Amino acid sequence: MISLESIHRQTQRPPKSLWTLTYIWTLAVNAIMITINFFSPGRLTSAMCAGTLIFLSLEHCFSQDTLQITFDGPPSQPRGTQYGVHEYDESGMWFLPYGLGNVLLRNGGGGSFYPDDGTAYLQSQAGIVLGFADGRSFDLLSVDLAEFSTVWSNPITVDFIGYHPDGSTVTAEFTTDGIIDGPGPLADFQTFAFQGFTDVVSVDVPSYPFSMDNLVVAVPEPASGSLLLLGGLSLYVMFVLYHGKCRPSQNEFRKRVPLHLHQISARQVRPVCGCARPPVSPAAFGL
Repeated sequence: MISLESIHRQTQRPPKSLWTLTYIWTLAVNAIMITINFFSPGRLTSAMCAGTLIFLSLEHCFSQDTLQITFDGPPSQPRGTQYGVHEYDESGMWFLPYGLGNVLLRNGGGGSFYPDDGTAYLQSQAGIVLGFADGRSFDLLSVDLAEFSTVWSNPITVDFIGYHPDGSTVTAEFTTDGIIDGPGPLADFQTFAFQGFTDVVSVDVPSYPFSMDNLVVAVPEPASGSLLLLGGLSLYVMFVLYHGKCRPSQNEFRKRVPLHLHQISARQVRPVCGCARPPVSPAAFGL
């Protein structure tokens, strides 16, 4: 079994709708914290902790939205070189060759006989299988494709077969234009957009030979039910903080009051701040 190690994820800014939800929820949390602090000073720290955890949870959910696989590594692929690898892993997504004994080719670009777009890319001579190492579902959005080399420069049709969690499939096919001139002025790679290629856990690309770069995928956004569950859980945590642990019982409060306070008269109890507040009787503390 091949062991795959996740690599640093390159994320893009989520859609405005998600940021709007996050912003509104953050305002609500801050309003609750301010209310708690106004009516019950001293509990702001616990409320701030709860609010921070809520915001971080939402931010974590919303930051994993769109991901572009550039095939630039690590490790980086030097320009003008081509290496054979048994697997490739970037941002937690793995790429394997079809069949035992086959390899994928990492090409740094710049070669006279190969396509070039200024960066490294992946080439296949026997097909590719791809997916996330943790088995999560994802959507395919777009991909850049080109012919394998100037020797195999004929247009090629590249098939994509996606597998849903229930075993059903979705397919797409793209045909290149056959234009390739290596580091010359012509555009060797073409960008193709997927339609309806959503909620897949793995993808087979049985076609070959071809070159691939800039695969754009998306992790599905959390469902509305998940957001409601998270919101309810957060409010419950803040309710517990306010009515439970943060509010001392009467017996606990008596333990915190110094014993000599029993002997202090009402006239001796004065505000520390010096404001014009009426004297407080020890009876107000239940003593």
